[in-house]
Amino acid sequence: MFREEYLTMCGSGIKKWDLLRSNPMAYLIASMVAGMFISFGSFVSMTIGGFATAAGSTSTKFLVSFTFAAALSLVIAAGSELFTGNNMVLAAASLNRDVAWQNTLLLWVVCYAGNLIGSWILVLIFQATGLTAANEAVAQFFASTAEAKIHQSALALFTKGILCNICVCLAVWCGIKLKNEAARLIMVTWCILIFMICSFEHSIANMSIIGVGLLNPCGLDITVPGYLRNLLFVSLGNIVGGAFFVALPYYLISRERTPATPNP
Repeated sequence: MFREEYLTMCGSGIKKWDLLRSNPMAYLIASMVAGMFISFGSFVSMTIGGFATAAGSTSTKFLVSFTFAAALSLVIAAGSELFTGNNMVLAAASLNRDVAWQNTLLLWVVCYAGNLIGSWILVLIFQATGLTAANEAVAQFFASTAEAKIHQSALALFTKGILCNICVCLAVWCGIKLKNEAARLIMVTWCILIFMICSFEHSIANMSIIGVGLLNPCGLDITVPGYLRNLLFVSLGNIVGGAFFVALPYYLISRERTPATPNP
């Protein structure tokens, strides 16, 4: 069951590793682009959140969650290299012995670095626009969200990271199974709504959300050590969620077993 789809995912993992091996700069750029796409989702969702909160809306959580779906939609529709999705794809390829585990780890590191660089490029450009300075409600929403993300226990960050990337990787997996672009985007939206409404933690989204909060603290306790701590535990949770809770189950489900030979 699901053998064809699983092999398609493994094939994607092989192509990703081949690109990194043959053209590291191209792979890094693809990773930077993904960081930028996720940042756009962060910016629009936090901006909507700021305006909705200032207006006293009771639908702020839903609006923030729904608009953030733009982030993963861009990654999937336009094409780029996102760390969280690759936690599943490369783990699947390694479980199938198509890509060595050490190569998977190397790709994760390079992809993560590219996502971080791309995120911060857009954070700095967003800061230069003056939008947070001109809209106190938006700056306050970024800051309060960043502070809430930083001041959680390591266990909370880790487990929220696991649950978040189960949702993200299921969106990617559905994108492999579904053949219709509209259906793929619908599933992306559903999966994003789950993790955003439940306040799960996405490491790459946090790069830009907390990044803007660092530059606009609004008097709140937002620090670089807190930022790095959040990314550490959330990233570990994202790896576990994608590799062990999505890639591994579908590897076990899709394995072909040799039929038993009947006794003569």
